[in-house]
Amino acid sequence: MRHTQRIARAVADALDATGLNVFQNSGVTSGQTVGHYHVHVLPSHLGDDPSRFIRPEERAYIPAEERARLARRIASHLPRQ
Repeated sequence: MRHTQRIARAVADALDATGLNVFQNSGVTSGQTVGHYHVHVLPSHLGDDPSRFIRPEERAYIPAEERARLARRIASHLPRQ
């Protein structure tokens, strides 16, 4: 959970989030689609629908280049250890 907190702070800072959704799905019936433990950290902003992450048909596709840019931006907000 320490790592989750560290990542969550970096995501919030890098993306100017006003809130965060942090969750983990365990088992197919909960929505788990990848067979290993991982935690989702989703930034939220004023006006966002809090249930947006449970409707896969409404998830936006983000091109690989944009995902890489976001990852670099988030990484730049991680504290050095």
